[in-house]
Amino acid sequence: MAFEDLFTKARDSHMLGGQASSSEEQSAGGSFAGMSARRHLLQYTVNNVDATYYGQGNDARSWCKGNGRPYGDGSIPTVALGPNTFNNGAVCGQCIIMTGTGRGAGFNPVSTSPTKYLINNLCPECGSGVDMAKNGDGRWQVDYYITSC
Repeated sequence: MAFEDLFTKARDSHMLGGQASSSEEQSAGGSFAGMSARRHLLQYTVNNVDATYYGQGNDARSWCKGNGRPYGDGSIPTVALGPNTFNNGAVCGQCIIMTGTGRGAGFNPVSTSPTKYLINNLCPECGSGVDMAKNGDGRWQVDYYITSC
């Protein structure tokens, strides 16, 4: 499902839980690789998708960095999003707040407490899911929303 379809479906079904908003202009300054131009901030929520692990430090050649987009400074743990929500890199440098649902399989469940991660990579095989750049094991269901950092 394309990003636009996913967003429209979420908005129309009120899956966004009151967080639906039009894109707003946001400065991308600060620690994000010298980006000072203004860009659109995309905000939306995704529920009941898979989260997996691809290993700590494996984001050094991130899609965002390689394409001149914000990719972070190492102060916030990072994730790769699937193509359905990555929106061709428009979310590079934004954050997700991710919460594990407690469902899944493996040895390292995703925390059921809301945790912030920086989006800095693309996971081509993840659909609408998340691949975390940290050590761990398993495939866990999560909910997340994209927001500013």
